[in-house]
Amino acid sequence: MDTVQSPPNYPRPRRYPRLELHAFVEVRHGDEEGAMVQLPVRNISRGGVLVGAAGIDLSIFALGEQLAVTIVDASGDLDSAVNVDGRVVCHDAVKMALS
Repeated sequence: MDTVQSPPNYPRPRRYPRLELHAFVEVRHGDEEGAMVQLPVRNISRGGVLVGAAGIDLSIFALGEQLAVTIVDASGDLDSAVNVDGRVVCHDAVKMALS
């Protein structure tokens, strides 16, 4: 009997190292007033940020959608917040990756 073996699953090396960060992001969705959600940061790198869902239905964000993102430290100090543009790379029920 001929069998085919799958090759071992080797993880792809990360382009940039991931760092855990105790912070959250405010993501503005759409042009509506009040259409902003706060999501906890899981990790961050030079290439992007991975956020948790925090009870938000992440399917409201389309893949490839450009978002205004504010990264705020865990203390909520808005004076040290960073504003960046982000693009939705992927999402599922519990997390979303922004580039």
